[in-house]
Amino acid sequence: MRRGPRSARLLTAHRTPAPAYQPSGPVHGPAGAGPLSPAPSLSVPPAPPLPPAQRRALARRAWAWRALLAAWTALTVAAGWAGLRWVGPASLGCLPVMVAVGLTLAWCAAVDGRQREAEMRAEG
Repeated sequence: MRRGPRSARLLTAHRTPAPAYQPSGPVHGPAGAGPLSPAPSLSVPPAPPLPPAQRRALARRAWAWRALLAAWTALTVAAGWAGLRWVGPASLGCLPVMVAVGLTLAWCAAVDGRQREAEMRAEG
């Protein structure tokens, strides 16, 4: 004997209605509405490019953030290695704090880049 929702449907002879989409025809809406029209395009046109001077300034700012993040990552790795080498496994408690600070810096870099680009677009 089967159990579960499928067997209940079989026992009560419940049949689902025909699907709204028929592979050989158009998609139909509610009864009597006829075929549905295609959905309007909601895409946003791309923003106009920034002038070259502003693009260079934004690139310099992005590279400065990348350099800071790379330096912090190197410091985190060096602290982890030195801690394990000279202090022992107890020093691993410092690494989650350093990784959290690194993730916070990465978040700040992303937000700063977006905000600065928005400010540049608003100026020009």
